[in-house]
Amino acid sequence: MRAIYLMQTMALGDEVDGIVYSAKAGCRKPKPEFFAFAAREFGRQPGELLLVDDTLPNIEAARSAGWKAVHWDGTERLSTILHRSVS
Repeated sequence: MRAIYLMQTMALGDEVDGIVYSAKAGCRKPKPEFFAFAAREFGRQPGELLLVDDTLPNIEAARSAGWKAVHWDGTERLSTILHRSVS
């Protein structure tokens, strides 16, 4: 599963608060309901949340929902993006 790979193999577990699974949310990105569910799940306002994703429609949807969003093309380390984005 990709989420486990990101959290364990790429050692992002210490960098992020968690991952929202579409099965639990009952919908998938880029649906606005996904982003609303995630904000409720983490108890955060949309402007406090960051999506790093490799799909532009997901980035656009996150920004429309008030989130910070970074398009990741795989060339930059995710930990670098996270540190830069939350600073």
